[in-house]
Amino acid sequence: MPKRKRPAEGEEGEGAGASPAAAGGVSSPSTPSGAATTSLIEGRPKRRRNDTTLVDTIQYIFDALRNKKKDDDVYTCEPFLRVPKKKTEPQYYEMIKNPIDMLKIQQKIKTDVYNDLEEFCKDVQLLVDNGKLYYAKSTDEYKDACELFEIFLVAKDRAPEEINKEKMRQQASDEDDKHNKARQRGRFTKPNIAMSAPMILEEDGEPMTMDDVIEELFGAIMTAMDPEGRLYNYDFRLLPSRDKYPEYYHVIDKPTDLKSIANKIVHKNYSHIDEVTDDLNLLFNNACAFNEPGSRIFKDARILKKLTQLRKDDLVQILHAKKSVRLRSKRSVTNKLWSELMAGLEDGMELPLPEEDSSGTEMPLGPAHEDEESDEDVDPDNPQWQLFLAAKNLTSPTEPYYNLSEPFRRLPNRRWHADYYVEIRNPISLSQIRKKIVKGEYQFISEMVDDFNLMFDNAQQYNRPDSRIYRDAVRLQKFVQNKSEELSGGDEEDTDSDSDDDDSLSQNKRCFARLGRPLTFKRRAKILFKTLMDYMTEDGRQPIVAFIEKPDRRAYPDYYEVIAQPIDMETIEAKIKGDRYVSEEELVADFKLMLRNCQRYNEEGSVIYSDATVLDKVLNEKIRELNQGDPSPGKGKLGKRSKYSQYLNTSKMLRLLFNAVRDYRDNDNRQISEVFLKLPSKTLYPDYYEVIKQPIDMERILQKLKSGVYMTVDDMLADMTLMFQNACRYNEPDSQIYRDALTLQKLALQKRLELSSSEDGIPKVGALVQELLMSLFICVFNHEDELGRYTAESFFELPDYEE
Repeated sequence: MPKRKRPAEGEEGEGAGASPAAAGGVSSPSTPSGAATTSLIEGRPKRRRNDTTLVDTIQYIFDALRNKKKDDDVYTCEPFLRVPKKKTEPQYYEMIKNPIDMLKIQQKIKTDVYNDLEEFCKDVQLLVDNGKLYYAKSTDEYKDACELFEIFLVAKDRAPEEINKEKMRQQASDEDDKHNKARQRGRFTKPNIAMSAPMILEEDGEPMTMDDVIEELFGAIMTAMDPEGRLYNYDFRLLPSRDKYPEYYHVIDKPTDLKSIANKIVHKNYSHIDEVTDDLNLLFNNACAFNEPGSRIFKDARILKKLTQLRKDDLVQILHAKKSVRLRSKRSVTNKLWSELMAGLEDGMELPLPEEDSSGTEMPLGPAHEDEESDEDVDPDNPQWQLFLAAKNLTSPTEPYYNLSEPFRRLPNRRWHADYYVEIRNPISLSQIRKKIVKGEYQFISEMVDDFNLMFDNAQQYNRPDSRIYRDAVRLQKFVQNKSEELSGGDEEDTDSDSDDDDSLSQNKRCFARLGRPLTFKRRAKILFKTLMDYMTEDGRQPIVAFIEKPDRRAYPDYYEVIAQPIDMETIEAKIKGDRYVSEEELVADFKLMLRNCQRYNEEGSVIYSDATVLDKVLNEKIRELNQGDPSPGKGKLGKRSKYSQYLNTSKMLRLLFNAVRDYRDNDNRQISEVFLKLPSKTLYPDYYEVIKQPIDMERILQKLKSGVYMTVDDMLADMTLMFQNACRYNEPDSQIYRDALTLQKLALQKRLELSSSEDGIPKVGALVQELLMSLFICVFNHEDELGRYTAESFFELPDYEE
């Protein structure tokens, strides 16, 4: 890394301020929990008016500055990410009177400090001027500062145009959301795009060629119509008149129309369906760019664009099948090809209508309509059905006609929400839960509650916290937890009766009679496997890495001579997923065999030998921990239900603690947990993983919660405390994230104390003392004088004394 130095005489920078210069990284859209941020010396941020254009413009320019890379794949802004520490480079602060860095600018953006674009531009100018003042003109940092300013100017000029395009896309998306909400409430039925242009399936014909596919795709566009019989393509047939619409040709760089595309099809200018698809998309994009988002032609263009992709996929599938099956659009009443008719169209002419009757099977081919759920399978006496129906029929207090479960009944459409299936690894819906109940796949209600929690967690992960579906997911999740406890409580009362007539037990009682263990064998197996996979030593090393795969036979031929039964973690995982273990003893025996093989082959005292010993201890401890929560065989049914109720209560408290920390907002309505959701990028923050040996974030805590790793609230609190300690260790005491970490840690301790007190009514002395000490420290640390200055800043670092 180049040394910071005062520029030689004659090489002064042109700026009058100062620039940060320290290696590090600016986080991707949300600052990670270990990312460094500086405090806002301007004081507490004020909530800005709802000026989305300003926010989007600032964010667009900042992203341009942050994401630009040089030829050596290094970010241009890297020297300006963090200001140097006063202790290591005091000369920086002698030269620079107003330090600022990229992380501080990012924090000001996130906390809505900028009231207008000019304030943001001044900070960027100050950032560049500081760099040019501190570094000599011959250094790479000086050149980076100059390049950064050029990037800033270009992004500032392009921002209005890009923001307008993004707004158009967002308006179109909002329009879809509006239709979806209206449809959910029964006020509006959105037409199925696939039904607007049904295709004809013909069997026992010649296989389709590429020319056939191109012609039928064009025919689908020409025959698409709304439920009232209006053709969507009417406004796209011919280009607008230059005399009447001269501005169209100023806005649109590459004008085209259906007639131009039809001429290309007739003259065989398209060799592949992708080429005609590109021209059709260009046509519809032009319409969206020139017309208002709420206009009819804008809506028609969007429908036809979606239909183009939908029909292309259907036709390509038939083409690749190479069977005697053809898929065609409806012909015209004259039986001519649509491309020929469209190529000969002149202004004022009319085209023939599509045929009404056709030979072959008419198929919409879009997403199939899912069958309506039948009530024949519902058993109102079954507690699983009681819980399911209660959640499904829950309505909003303010809108009795709106079911909160409506967005959760089906999974999102893969065509329109492909990113959902990238982000969500285990998608699940109410329909899938219903099918599991019908098939009897739930042995315990706890398993059903886990699926509900997975569904609601998925919704909260994918959707914005301020969205309606996010709020509905939180409300439903609390309702399901309370309802499951209510059902289990009612069953305990039934069990306390003196009736011995087991044959007269209803299916409701028989179901709860099986509620013995909160953890099934398969789930225990996954927990044991995950415990070994996730274990990390104090120096940040995962010893399980050497056990994931068996040694290569070519590199270690003697291994297979010494070891008679080789086994690895991949083999064990496959056996767990394939339900090949009859009992937990078999699973543990395989784990032990794997570790013994390692110790038998390797020398005692070697690193891998020691790793096997450590992993054996970790495995034994986890088994003991899981067994502590299991009911003993001698306690009878009531004891088992007490354990189940305890499991439900612990699960509820864990989620209450997690949600309290995640959803907490300060006085400025800022969700301060946002920076702790994901760990920093290893590319942008390499030094973070040198300083922090046990990195963890809210996302990993949530995964451990879903996997049943936490057996007590204190287990989760320990991980949260580690996360906050990591943030305080990596960041400066005067940074905003340092203060946020202390605030959330105090909140977590208070919530833990509240939960433990409500659990048995007995105060936890240790937790009270811990919360008291944390409150005292934070009160002193965050104290402000009448000028808004933190008085604790004078005590952040020990002064340097000369010996």
